[in-house]
Amino acid sequence: MMEISNYNSKKIAILNAVAILMVLLLHSYYIEAADYPIAQCVQKFTGTLGLSGVAVPLFYFMSGLLFFKSVASMKDCVKGIHKRVRSLLVPYILWNIIFVGWYVVLHFVPGVSQFVNSDMLSHFSIAHPLDSLEYLFVEPAGFQLWFLRDLIVYIAFTPLLWILLKRYPWLTLVGLYLIFGGIARCGITYFALGGIISMHYSLEEFNHRLSKPVVLVCVLLFVANAVMATIPECNHLIGNPYWQQGTNIVGILAVWGFYDVVNTKEKQGKLSDFFVFVSKYCFFIYLFHEPAFNIIKKLSLKIVGVNDLSLIVLYLVNPIVMAVVAFAVGMCIKKLMPKVYGVLVGGR
Repeated sequence: MMEISNYNSKKIAILNAVAILMVLLLHSYYIEAADYPIAQCVQKFTGTLGLSGVAVPLFYFMSGLLFFKSVASMKDCVKGIHKRVRSLLVPYILWNIIFVGWYVVLHFVPGVSQFVNSDMLSHFSIAHPLDSLEYLFVEPAGFQLWFLRDLIVYIAFTPLLWILLKRYPWLTLVGLYLIFGGIARCGITYFALGGIISMHYSLEEFNHRLSKPVVLVCVLLFVANAVMATIPECNHLIGNPYWQQGTNIVGILAVWGFYDVVNTKEKQGKLSDFFVFVSKYCFFIYLFHEPAFNIIKKLSLKIVGVNDLSLIVLYLVNPIVMAVVAFAVGMCIKKLMPKVYGVLVGGR
C-alpha cells in the first residue's frame, strides 16, 4: 500500500482546487464568441482542447491514485467499492434529482426562465418510465455529472483492473489506450495511470522521475497543443480522441510536475493553505454549479453587452464568481445542516 506524505496530500488538495476552477472555465464558454475572433481564440486556447482540457483527466488520475493506494488484495477492492457507494453513488443520484428540480422551479420563476435553456419536463413521461429513468440517471439529467457516472463505472470494474495492473501494469495501460482512446471523454486510461503509480511506485519516486527537463518538455508540448487549438487547420488533428488522450497524459505530467517546480516545501505558505481550505468544498462546487452558472453567464452578458472585451472578461471572471457563490452556499449548508451537507457530498 502506498503512503501519502503531508506534502503530497496537500499537493493533491491544491490540484483539486485548481482543476475545479478549470472545469468552471470549461463551462464558462460563450457560443456568442464564434462571431468575435479574439474572444473565440481565448476560449479555444484555455478551453476543452486547450489548457483546461486537462482538468477532468487530472481528476481521474488522482481518483486512481487515491483508490488503489489502499488496495493490496481483492478484498480491499471490494471495500473500496463499498465506500464509494456513499461517497459517489448517493451524491450522483441525489444531485441528478436536485438538478431536475432546480430547472423545473426556475422555469416557472418570472424573469428567470429566460436564462434556463432546457425544458426538463419534456424528458419525463408516465407512459415511458424506463426512458425517464434512463434520462435521469444514465444520460445523466445533470449534464456535468457525466464525469461522476463514468468514474462510478470504472470503480465497479476495479477488481478486474487491479488484477491487470498488478501483473501487467504498462501493457494494460497501452491496451486501454488502444481500446478506449478513440472514445471521446473516456477516462479509464488516466484512472489506470493513477492506479499504476499507487501500486508500483511511491509518489516521491514519481515526483523524482519527473525531473525539471522532463517537466519542461511536457509543459511546452502541453502549451503547444493549446496554441494549436486556436488554429482552424489543426482542428481535425487535435479533435481526434487518440490525440486528446495522448496530450492529456502529457498535460497530467506537466501539471503534476510543474507544481513541484513552483510550489516546493520551502515555498508553501498562506496561499497554499487557502487552496487546501477551498479544496474541501470542491466536490460541492462541482455538484452545485449548474444550473446556477448558466444564469450567471447569461445575466452578466445581458448586463454588459456582447463584444470581444466583454466576452473575454466575463469568460475569465464568471468562474471565480461561481466558485465564490458555491463556496458560500456550501459553507452555509454545512454550518446550518451539517448532516444534510454530509449526505449531499458523500461524507466529505
